[in-house]
Amino acid sequence: MSNYVTIQKAIQNKQQIFAIHNGYRRKMCPHLLGTINGVAHAFFYQFDGESSSGISKETALNWRCFQVDELREVHYIEGPFLPKGKFVMPDSGIDKIEVKA
Repeated sequence: MSNYVTIQKAIQNKQQIFAIHNGYRRKMCPHLLGTINGVAHAFFYQFDGESSSGISKETALNWRCFQVDELREVHYIEGPFLPKGKFVMPDSGIDKIEVKA
C-alpha cells in the first residue's frame, strides 16, 4: 500500500500512524491530506517519537506538514486519535485538501 493510501485510510478511520521522516521516528495522527503546488502533503499531529524541534506538552507546537513521498516505513499503530478535546489547528499550507479528519 502506498504512503498516500495509508495516510488517507488513517484519516478516514481516525488511526495513528508511525513513520520516519528525515531519520526521525515519529508517532502521529494525520488530519489533512492534499497538495501544495501539486505535490502530495499531509498535515499531522505528532504526539511521540523524535523531532529536531522536540515534542511539546503544548498542542499548538506539535503540528507537522510533510511531503508524503518523503515518509518511510508508514504503517498504522494502535491508540486514540489525537489531539483530544478542543484544539486549534494552525494553517497547514495545503492548498487543495483531498481528505480531512
